[in-house]
Amino acid sequence: MKKITLLLLLTVPFLTFSQIWDFTSSNQDWTKKGSGQYVVAAAGTTAGNLHLSVTGTTTTNNFFSLENLVSNINTPLINYKFLRVKLTNSSVVETMTFRADATNPAGANKSVSITPNSAVNTEYFIDLTGITWGTGMAGTYELRFQKPGTSSWATSQFIAIDEIEFMTDVIKNDHIFDIEDNWVGETNASNGTSVSLVGGKLIVTPNGGINAKIINNYYSIDATDKFIHIIYKNNSTVNNSLRVNYFSPTDSYVVQKTFPNQNILLNGAEGEMIIDASSVPDWTGNIRKLSVVLTYYDGVVEVPTTVDAGTLEIDRIVINNNSSPLSEESNNLIQDFYVYPNPAENKIFVNSSFEIEKVEIYSLTGQLVKSQMVSNNINISDLNSGIYLAKVQTADKVSTIKFIKK
Repeated sequence: MKKITLLLLLTVPFLTFSQIWDFTSSNQDWTKKGSGQYVVAAAGTTAGNLHLSVTGTTTTNNFFSLENLVSNINTPLINYKFLRVKLTNSSVVETMTFRADATNPAGANKSVSITPNSAVNTEYFIDLTGITWGTGMAGTYELRFQKPGTSSWATSQFIAIDEIEFMTDVIKNDHIFDIEDNWVGETNASNGTSVSLVGGKLIVTPNGGINAKIINNYYSIDATDKFIHIIYKNNSTVNNSLRVNYFSPTDSYVVQKTFPNQNILLNGAEGEMIIDASSVPDWTGNIRKLSVVLTYYDGVVEVPTTVDAGTLEIDRIVINNNSSPLSEESNNLIQDFYVYPNPAENKIFVNSSFEIEKVEIYSLTGQLVKSQMVSNNINISDLNSGIYLAKVQTADKVSTIKFIKK
């Protein structure tokens, strides 16, 4: 089965949210912490933003902080997997840290890099999985913005925060493997797995005479899509089966659900496994912790001790509403849109058989970095080198095309 490269069409991750501060009329309980290098202006100074202005140039402080003084964050906190912060960073700040407990125990901090001196209103996501939560008392929840010690403050600098939001899930139903896409190998009494990335494929290698298992704890699945597709190449002469597991909201994500074993091709053959979940009651809402187990199945039970070290190369994992093989679907879509040049340095052009209404550029982490109406040519000279997704919208279709910025 031939893989489509460079012009592969994707589904951009989207988010489901629990609690949001949008600063449309007030600071909404967020205020500055301490007497550092900035002042919190009244919300509305920059329309709809919480505006943080640098007020001095002293070099003694490399960071400033916000805290939420009211314990009004919904529980249970363990359900919050990510914090989304949408802001414009017109300052030298390069790191944003969420602190879940003012007493700052080990594991209570999570950080993300942010782009300094930028005029782009950008979304950043902090992974909260595994964080040590505080008691929820006043001043517990804190956002800290830090600059490098080598950079200097200036009174013209500011950060305008558009939104702060706690999220329960980040949804992604289409996984390609130019990056590992948050799939990891799981090793325990039943599974032994190593994972690597080679040539745009996720290489799954069983370790020892036990099943190999990969799992994605980062992304969730929108289960309104009912067909699971896995494009693979199986280099084993023995490992003849894949099993897909998941956790469902039907029991508050307590019990692992599993689909029946599916036979796969052997001896270096390429194939596509398709699972129909349309009649499965537990396949509903937002599915979490999707996993894939490579094993030997004798038709009745799995026999882990039979598994050999032959690798499984996974080309793509997609959940959609189409029972047709992905190769057919992708070939049909790719005729509608394409981007050139690819790779590109300063501009990309979108060629389409439809009239384009809007083009949005996303990073691979789902951050919107550029948006443009109508025109089919987009200036990308200000983007960093890397892989991006161009989301193309017409009157009756939305598709996403991957391109490379040199």
